[in-house]
Amino acid sequence: MRIRQVDTIFEKHILALTRLHELCFPSDDMPDFKKGYWWIAYDDSEPVGFCGLTHVQSWDSAGYLNRGGMIRTHRGKGMQRRMINVRVNKARKVGWSWLISATRENIPSSNNLIACGFKLYNPNYEWLDGHSLYWIKKI
Repeated sequence: MRIRQVDTIFEKHILALTRLHELCFPSDDMPDFKKGYWWIAYDDSEPVGFCGLTHVQSWDSAGYLNRGGMIRTHRGKGMQRRMINVRVNKARKVGWSWLISATRENIPSSNNLIACGFKLYNPNYEWLDGHSLYWIKKI
């Protein structure tokens, strides 16, 4: 499997990201794919996962891991950690010093963040519901 950064000025990439989001997060609101950086994971030529990275508007030197999902048949193969690392590398390239993320009652996602060096933290402002865990990493 490979991970490619995609340019969301192209409709085909927006459509692929939308389809993947619907498969991975059927009850969640759709993110704005025109903001930030986006990647698609492929098994041969078939899109099987995606992830995003956006700038934290209130924090100049920080990025936010905005979504990361794999379709059910491709979970458990280490792709989430690879997608986290792709975003860490991009954040370094654009000059950010910190990355943050959040999980909601999702032990595998939390464990992947821990394995990639993220630590739990308490933000000044909780942007998700009360059942969320917040993560940070100095890069």
